[in-house]
Amino acid sequence: VGTQHGTEPSGGEALLLIARSLALGEMKSLLDDADFIIVPNANPDGRDLQRRVNANNVNLSTDFVLLSQPESRAINDLLLRVRPQVVLDVHESAILKKKTLGREGYLTDFHAQFEIGNNTNIAPEIRRLSLYRILPEVIDEVQRQGLPAQRYIGEITSIRQVITNGGLSLQNLRNKAGMLGAFSFLFENRLDPPGNFPTHRNIQERVSEQILSIESFLTVVHTHAHEI
Repeated sequence: VGTQHGTEPSGGEALLLIARSLALGEMKSLLDDADFIIVPNANPDGRDLQRRVNANNVNLSTDFVLLSQPESRAINDLLLRVRPQVVLDVHESAILKKKTLGREGYLTDFHAQFEIGNNTNIAPEIRRLSLYRILPEVIDEVQRQGLPAQRYIGEITSIRQVITNGGLSLQNLRNKAGMLGAFSFLFENRLDPPGNFPTHRNIQERVSEQILSIESFLTVVHTHAHEI
């Protein structure tokens, strides 16, 4: 699933190219073992309006409990109908956020970061395999391909807070999918804010990093298909 936030378009573009590769290119062999459902643009209003939220001013990424919006209801219905074994939620994230430590001159520097469905009510065997096998191997594979990668670091709003690896809430897609029995993961590539960051405002460069990261993820997941 890509572009839940309308200002994060590179994931959707990368997923379209992944779809082409699965159908016609180097990744076609994966179709022998897996079916893929690709939602490249989960927030068409937000993308068209160049805003994070949808036209109703709702953050779709945290609407999976209330299900107040047609977009989140559509994704939720898809989860219930298909019951996917693996879910990847693709995002971009700014390294300097004015509402957080940016006010104090700090930023979170990264290129690619991943997190598992981490709600404590997700089946323990899913959490163990995700956290101790799949997640480290995905990070290693992305790094092997030449892109710095790490485990997701949650939003830092104070230098005094405890570092976390993403929220536990069922409001987000990865935890909602995990509660339905999926091996679910969050993935974010770097998006620099406007200013003196020419490389990562470049959509072609961002899509390239998204493709590398998603292909690495699929490669690792494929090696664990039997266990999953």
